[in-house]
Amino acid sequence: MSTRKPLDQHTFLAILICVVIFILVEAVPHMVFGVSDYDPRPGLLRITLNILLWFVIVPFWFRLPNGGEPFRDYLTSIGLKSRFPVLSGILLGLLAYAILMACIYALLGAFWRLTPDFFISPQIGKWLGVLDSGIFEEICTRGVILAMLLKRFKEWPAILISAAIFGLGHMARVLVGADLNEAMALQVVRTFSWGVMVAYMVVKTRSLVPGILYHILGNLITIDVTWTASSAEWIIRVICVGAPVAAALVSMLVCKLTLPLLGKAGALTTNTHTLS
Repeated sequence: MSTRKPLDQHTFLAILICVVIFILVEAVPHMVFGVSDYDPRPGLLRITLNILLWFVIVPFWFRLPNGGEPFRDYLTSIGLKSRFPVLSGILLGLLAYAILMACIYALLGAFWRLTPDFFISPQIGKWLGVLDSGIFEEICTRGVILAMLLKRFKEWPAILISAAIFGLGHMARVLVGADLNEAMALQVVRTFSWGVMVAYMVVKTRSLVPGILYHILGNLITIDVTWTASSAEWIIRVICVGAPVAAALVSMLVCKLTLPLLGKAGALTTNTHTLS
């Protein structure tokens, strides 16, 4: 008789497997079809593979995050099904994004301009990329991975570890031709702060809705910074990191204060500890 433990009992091995497969799912379509904002094939293939990964392979083959559980309970465990009202989740996501934009404007001032280029040209490849990353990066990091971490750690360690995985995961862009440079290092810091804030909202609401909406908006509307002087570049780069960090801190405070107004979430199903 086999005494091998199920995969959900090996937290970090399970996380590593999920992350590696997810990175491959995201990278392979670009390797096959190339990178183009107008070609829908990479995005369609990524979305198809991600649906297979997160709604078939992970719950039924890997039996994550909580062992063999009905599919309905799986959706609850990863935050796609929650007692927290959907409308409240949408409002919380919009509020968090408004705070991010306000912090960027307050700190960068005249150095930035808003470029909603998606509304100027029909770049179907970008649209599909926005939906793919906004939905499936959240399911991966704040859904499955965070649920597994919450079984082993108290909430703040689980939040920080999931955010670190989210931030470092963006370095995988080198697989599709991105340069491993200072800009990518700064992106890791920004996405880490983003990850902390969104994971905090998930723990508080048990819902992925705010994070998915925040993620989609964050990818949909890009911010271009106009460098006005080479000597000021390092200051602006620091601010570009500081603005998301400040926004994350303010958003967590606002989340804590507004949750009683937005609606009560269901009890945490993965851990008995609560955030103060």
